[in-house]
Amino acid sequence: MKVTKELVMLYFRGKCTTAEEAIVEVWMSENPYHGELADQWLMELDEENEELLVELAISKNDIWNNTSQEINNLKDEEPLKNENSAKLTSINFNWTSLAAVLIGINIVAFCFFLYSKSKSVEIATGFGQIQHIILPDSSKVVLNGNSKIKYQRSWDKNPREIWLDGEAFFSVTHLKNNAQFTVHLSSGKKIEVLGTEFNVINRQKHGCVVLKSGSIKLSLPDKKGDKKEIYLKPGDLVETDYASVKQSKVKKAKVNPERYYSWTKGKWTLDGTSLGEMLVHLEENYGVKVGVADDKLLKKRLSGSIPLSDNNPALLIEDIAQLFELQLEKKNNKLILAE
Repeated sequence: MKVTKELVMLYFRGKCTTAEEAIVEVWMSENPYHGELADQWLMELDEENEELLVELAISKNDIWNNTSQEINNLKDEEPLKNENSAKLTSINFNWTSLAAVLIGINIVAFCFFLYSKSKSVEIATGFGQIQHIILPDSSKVVLNGNSKIKYQRSWDKNPREIWLDGEAFFSVTHLKNNAQFTVHLSSGKKIEVLGTEFNVINRQKHGCVVLKSGSIKLSLPDKKGDKKEIYLKPGDLVETDYASVKQSKVKKAKVNPERYYSWTKGKWTLDGTSLGEMLVHLEENYGVKVGVADDKLLKKRLSGSIPLSDNNPALLIEDIAQLFELQLEKKNNKLILAE
C-alpha cells in the first residue's frame, strides 16, 4: 500500500486500521525524510482541520508516553516464533527514529496551533458573492460582494477589532465584561460598539453607516487630525465621502434601516430609492457598470423590493430596467438604460 498524505492524516486522527497503522509507522521510521514530510503535511493543514491540531497539541504527551512504553515493551519481549516471524523480522523498525519523529510532529503541531491563534484572518468575497462569518466572540458578519474583512484569529488576549473594506452587516455580541468592539474603516474612520446591529459601507468613493439596534460611536478624522465623534441611535444614518471628511462635513438623517441591510435577506428594499443609488450598488457589489441615456433618469425613485440573484447581475439588471419601466440597450459594448 502506498503511503499518502490522506493516509498519514487518518493515522494521526486514529482512524486507520491496525495494518494501515503499521504501514505508516514503518514508512516514518525507515527514512528521516518521511518524518519531515509528515511535519510538512501537518503544517499545511487549513482552518477546517484546526481541530486535529488542537487534539495533537493536547495529546502530545500521551502519544509520546504510549510510544515510549511500546518501545520498552518491545525490548522485553522475545521474538515471536510462528510462521509469520520471518516476515515480521524482515522489516527493519527503527523505533528510536520513529519516537523522534512523533515528538517532532507533535511539537510542530503545538507550535503551529499557538501561531495560528495569533495570526490574522482575511476573508474576501467576489462580485455578487455574499458570505456569512462567525467571529471569535460569536458575533456575526454578513459580508457583501466585492468586500473584505480582516481580524485576529483569537480574541482571548487581543481586543475585538476588525478591518472592513466594502460592505458588511454586523450583529455584535455584548460580553459580560463590556469589551469594546471596533470596526476600522478607511481614512482613519472607525466605529465603536458594545452590542448592536448595524450596516456599514466603506467603499472607495463613499461611506455609510446605518444603525438597526443598540448604539454606536462613529469617529471621523478631519483635515487637522482631530476627530469628530458622532453617536448614532437606531434608525440613524451617517453618510460620508472623501471630500466631506476632509471638510469635516457629514450627512446625518433618519431612515428605515431595513432598506440598508435587506440585501442580507436576498433582496433590495426600496424606500424612495433612486435609480442612481441602485446603479452605484450594482457596480460596487457586482462589478457591472450600467449607464443611462439621460442623467435625469438617475433621479427617478421607487419603493418596493427587488430580488437579488446570487452572482447573476444580468438578471438583476433586467429586473431594474423592468421596475423603472426602462429599455436596456447595448451601445459600444456598454449597457445603457433609456426610456
